[in-house]
Order: sequence, then C-alpha cells, then structure tokens
Amino acid sequence: PNREGFLEKLKSHLPVDTIQEIIKALMKAYEDGKKVITMGNGGHGSTASHLINDLAKHTVVSDEKDKVIVKGKRFKTLCLNDNMATLTSWANDVGYQDCFSEQLSNWVEEGDVVIAITGSGNSQNMLNAFEPNFRRSPVHKHSLPTERHFSKSKCVTDTFSSSSVGEPDENWRSAEVGFEVAKKHGATTIALTGYQGGKVKDVADICFIVPSDNISFIEDVHMSLTHMWCDIIRKTLQEKYCK
Repeated sequence: PNREGFLEKLKSHLPVDTIQEIIKALMKAYEDGKKVITMGNGGHGSTASHLINDLAKHTVVSDEKDKVIVKGKRFKTLCLNDNMATLTSWANDVGYQDCFSEQLSNWVEEGDVVIAITGSGNSQNMLNAFEPNFRRSPVHKHSLPTERHFSKSKCVTDTFSSSSVGEPDENWRSAEVGFEVAKKHGATTIALTGYQGGKVKDVADICFIVPSDNISFIEDVHMSLTHMWCDIIRKTLQEKYCK
C-alpha cells in the first residue's frame, strides 16, 4: 500500500465538520467539569491512553512544556486501559466483552464524553460500553464500494480503492448490555474506527471512519487526529486564559 498517496487523498477529503464537532464535545465536557473517558484494544489501547495524557497535561503547559500556564480548571480524564488489575479482573472473571462496560459503571455520568478507538468498529467490548440492548448479528466480508465520499454527517467514510476488502470477521454472540452504560447515563459517545465503520458507526453519537483496510494506516490517522484535537484545544485555552 502507498501510505503517502493514501494520506494525500485523506487530507483532501478531511471531514472538518466532524473534527469540529468532536472538539466541541470535548470542550463542553471541559467547561462543564465532566469527564473524558477512553478505551481501546491492542494498539488502540495505547492511543486511548496517549489521548488522556495529552488532554490532561498538554492542554495546560507552555510551548516548552516546562511549566503550567493555563490556570484554573483542567480536563478530568480516565483511560479504562490503564488499570491493568481492574481490566484483567473483569476480563478473567466475567468476560473480555464486558471489561470496559463494567468499569464505566463505576465512573460514567451524564455529560461525560466516552471515546472508543476500534479499527474494525466491531469490538464487542466497545459496543457493550455504548448502546442499550445491542445484539450481535453475523458479520460478513464484503467489498468496499468504489464511489463513496466524506459527507457532513456525524459518521463519515470514503474509499480510495476499487479492490475487494472486508472488515475483520468475528463470531458474534448475544449481548444484553450494550455502548449501553454510556448511553443510559447520558454520556456523549465518540468512535474512531476504520474499514467502513463496523457496528459502532450505528451507535456512536459521532463517528470518524478512516477509509482504509490497512490497520497501520488506520492507527496512524487516529493518533494524528488526537494530536490535532489536543493542539487546537491547547491553543483555545491559552487564548482564553493566558491573556
């Protein structure tokens, strides 16, 4: 795959409206004193943790990173991947599909923002954290259409290749809880995903889909996006509180 070519095409179709909507949701949580909670599997778990670090620290420090210059309130942040004892106890005793939803039950409140980072968009532990009564159904491999484009809707996608690709298959099972915990508590749900968005695009309030079947490309864009958010938020806070 041509990484440079893909990134150039992505840049020319970047869904600015969706990025602005995500930043608006994060800033609302900040202003209202609400939490930003993240989660991810595998490499996406590292991105989830990295985002929390940047929101908590990067947004309040100087350009040299050596002192705090944004005084007053700060982002309240939590990554559900970071407490390995809690994560693995739920996974071992109850099941990996509930390792995030059960943790959310301890923390999430109305007005919080819950961010799921998932390459396929089909990770059951993400879905279980988002949507009430989400039930699994079989996922079948399929070809990406050749004529789709970024829209201004909350869920955006695109395709730059006519090659036949499919989202990762999973053996789906019934889930009585579903993005359930976040939804029923009145949290805003945001998903970063790839391929064609998977199941999560239908349940997240805001969904950014990286239009690729290459997981390395997907992870690269997710990390760049989170850096973009934090840089914009940092500048906004500096302009507001450091005059």
